[in-house]
This record gives sequence, C-alpha cells and structure tokens, in this order.
Amino acid sequence: MPALEGVDAFGVGALWSSPTQIMSTEKRPKIASFAVAASAILCLFIYSLDEPKPLSSDEAETLSSVSLMPVGGRIEIHSEGSRLVRVEPRDDEEVRGGEPIESMIEVEEPDAIDVAEAQASEARAAQTLRIIAMAQHRFQEARTVDINCDHLGEFGYLAELTGTAELRSGGSNSTQDVSELNAFLPPNFAEMVSTSEGGACELGGYLFAVYLPATPTFSGEVTGLAEALHGGSGESIPDPNQSALRWCAYAWPTSETFPARRAFFLDASGLGLSTPNGPDAPQQYIGAAHAPSWDAAYARPDMSGQVGGEETCDENVWKP
Repeated sequence: MPALEGVDAFGVGALWSSPTQIMSTEKRPKIASFAVAASAILCLFIYSLDEPKPLSSDEAETLSSVSLMPVGGRIEIHSEGSRLVRVEPRDDEEVRGGEPIESMIEVEEPDAIDVAEAQASEARAAQTLRIIAMAQHRFQEARTVDINCDHLGEFGYLAELTGTAELRSGGSNSTQDVSELNAFLPPNFAEMVSTSEGGACELGGYLFAVYLPATPTFSGEVTGLAEALHGGSGESIPDPNQSALRWCAYAWPTSETFPARRAFFLDASGLGLSTPNGPDAPQQYIGAAHAPSWDAAYARPDMSGQVGGEETCDENVWKP
C-alpha cells in the first residue's frame, strides 16, 4: 500500500487544496477505503484499550500516527495494513507541556476540630512559657541562688524552680526558704523527662526545656547549658554573672499531629518567638528524641546575641 498523501497530524485526509480543485475519479475509491479503514481502526482502538499489542522491531514502516490526547494513547497505521498495532499510555508531562496542573493535585485539608485542638494546645504552651518566665523572675528576686554572693540572684533550671533538685548554692543572701520553692511552679513540672539535649518537663502535649548561660568563651561568646537529665545543674555549672542576666526556654510538641503544631521560644527579656515546625521545615522538633538545641532560635551560637529571623542556627524561621 503506498504512502497516504495529504494525511495531516490527526490522520484526516485533506480532500482538496482549494474550493475549485476537483478530485480525480481514480483517487475517490482509495479515499473511501481509507475512511472505512479509519472507522474500523477507531473501533478496534476503543475495544483494545485494556489489551494493547506491543510493536515488534521487525514490523513495517509507519505511514501515519494519530494522537488521541483526551483519551490517552496513539493509533499507528503501517504499510502492511490499516489496523491498530500499538496503544501507548498518555504521557502526562507531555500533555501538560511540562507544567503541573494544580487542579489534579489533591491537597488534604485538616479537620476543623483538629485545627481547633492544635491552636488550643499552642496557646497553652505559650502561656506555660510565660508562667516559667514569672517563676524565673521570682526565683531571681528571692536570691535563691547567688553563687558569687554579689546580692544578685541568678536564674534557675526547671527542677530548681520547683524545689525538687539540689540547688547550685543556697547562698547566705537568700530571702526564700527552699521548702517554699514549690510555689514558683505547679507540682507537675517536677516530673523530668530525658531528651536528646538534656532534661525537660512534659505538660499538656508539649515538652519544656530551660537553658542557662555558661562562662563566656575567650572571644566573648556565651553558650548555653542544658538541664541535667535528673533535673537541676549537671557537671557544668552555669556562669553566676551571666545567669543573673539571661536564660532561654523552648517548648515543642511531644508527638506529630495534623496540622503540625508550632515550637516556641522565650528568653529573659520577654521576647517570644515561634516556628511553624512543619514536616518541610529544615529542623522539625517532635518528641524527646528531637529536642531543640540551646542556640536553635539564635542568629549565631551566642546567648548574648541576636535572636530570631529567617537566618538562625537551625535554619528555621523564628518570628514573634
């Protein structure tokens, strides 16, 4: 069978090139035969969608190829006969022109109740950090810990604020009896939890950790010290001068939820920050195994430096 002349990209013959051109009698039977064959091919194509026949390498030359974009696939007409010899799956990227179609992407939306629960949990966590801040202020004002005896109280760890851990130093300048320290924080703060960074407390679906400053380095940078796993100070004692000036605390969810719950930061100045803490975040803080380090929300590893912004030590975005 000779090559079909005038067959366009859709397999339809151009019956005339101009209104005045008259088709020869010799070509009419051929075109009629081709129309019948095309109808048969289309029927065969629809019937054979579920069982396509692979095209072998030794078959004859392809004379025409018709793409069926809406349905998906292609009809190929070969010199050995007008029949369906192969149906290929539609290439979605080719159909879309390389651009994703947003309407075809299903986005899971959280339930309204889950959203409300997440927001309530976040609000409780932020409020708990404020309670810790008030306890720190009272703890320092009472000069419960004054290691260098300069009559300036120092901030404490969570277990020190609840009176459940041995104090770094009672100090002769203290105006508060240790037995009364439980008034600084609720009793449930006394239950310490071990995390990847140190000791923390669990409350209301969130973990809370306090960091105190270490002795400044030779270059003047102030690093942070985590609470001991059993609560209170560990082998490294916080610097007494720096501990009278600064502290920081973090709160992060105990488990992964949908929607994701934010992580929070608060320091001695009262600056409160949060990070979305979603699965696409550079660092996601979930549970005791993934606790934030002391410098997570700092612009550089220095407790006396800038906090928050889009360029932080953990590469997350921390904003008020």
